Amino acid sequence: MLGMHGTVYSNYAINDADLLLALGVRFDDRVTQGQRIRQARQIVHIDIDPSELNKNKAAHVPLHGDVKSASSTDQDARRAGESRFAGGCRYGDWMRQIEEWREAEPLRYADRDDAILPQYAIDRLYTFSRAQST
Repeated sequence: MLGMHGTVYSNYAINDADLLLALGVRFDDRVTQGQRIRQARQIVHIDIDPSELNKNKAAHVPLHGDVKSASSTDQDARRAGESRFAGGCRYGDWMRQIEEWREAEPLRYADRDDAILPQYAIDRLYTFSRAQST
């Protein structure tokens, strides 16, 4: 999650992103103003609600439609993007950087004996999903 209710590392990541793919997101004031998110080098925003496009954050490529149809019918834009970023990919380095931020600024919550906290449930699901993927 981004912005004032999000994690420190997610805000770091969005501030340093070369390309931000915003699929059905709402750039509300808690995301765009509270954290003063810098303009990503390229923002592609796909949304089924045309009023959300360029509303609080200008997109370089605003696409109106549902994610499935907008992403599959815009082949030319995808090919242009693929050729532009091909060969310059730093995905491994990027993921290592995010992991460093995540370790430096982890989510914290006080554990309780009398209730299962939502944060605990999400943490357990994340741990389980990581174990299943390895």
